[in-house]
Amino acid sequence: MRDHDAFIEAYPAVLGSDAVRVVVAIGVDVAELRVGDRVFFQGIIGNYDSSTFQQYCKMPAELLSKNPENISDKEASCIMLATMAVVTAFYAKEGHGMTPPWEEGGRNVGKGKSFLIIGGASSVGQYAIHLAQHWRSQCLGSLCIYSGGILRCNGGIPVDFVFDAISASATQKLGVGILQKANTAGTHLVTVHVVVPNVPDPEAKALGQSQEPCVEIRQLADA
Repeated sequence: MRDHDAFIEAYPAVLGSDAVRVVVAIGVDVAELRVGDRVFFQGIIGNYDSSTFQQYCKMPAELLSKNPENISDKEASCIMLATMAVVTAFYAKEGHGMTPPWEEGGRNVGKGKSFLIIGGASSVGQYAIHLAQHWRSQCLGSLCIYSGGILRCNGGIPVDFVFDAISASATQKLGVGILQKANTAGTHLVTVHVVVPNVPDPEAKALGQSQEPCVEIRQLADA
């Protein structure tokens, strides 16, 4: 953050994103929460009052979720940032743009389609696998390029969507190559936000435009 001037505009700075906390005070218009509730949430990066590496922080009530009884605080504290990256990748217009499962028609939007996750062993990748189950598509698999994962493209199953949960230069080029070999017209690779460089990999982008079908790379904006 310091070396690349990312997220922090002035010092001293308060950092911290995902957290589990106990509600100690609520606003007059808040009805769904009570003092003493355990909640998990993602802090607001750049807003020091809403960053989590401090004893108390202030958060809008609509951004808090009650901690389920069947998971620990440690587990709940790992949910929000990774999950929201996947939600944005799958459902936002700048991502894949699918109808989310909580809207009409969203439960079956992926039926008959297939997808691939690069970096499925990462925290973002694991949530991508779980969320994809809600739209009834076929998961062709998940790859980790650094652990020797191999995909054999034999043309038997078309790939409708590739999500790169790692978004390094090598994984972006891998995703583009997979979509081109799958011969999926009008498709795109969705990547997570990369601070440096703050653009899709130039070589992967050029590869995506070098042959038909052309593959667009959509990099998510930072939170």
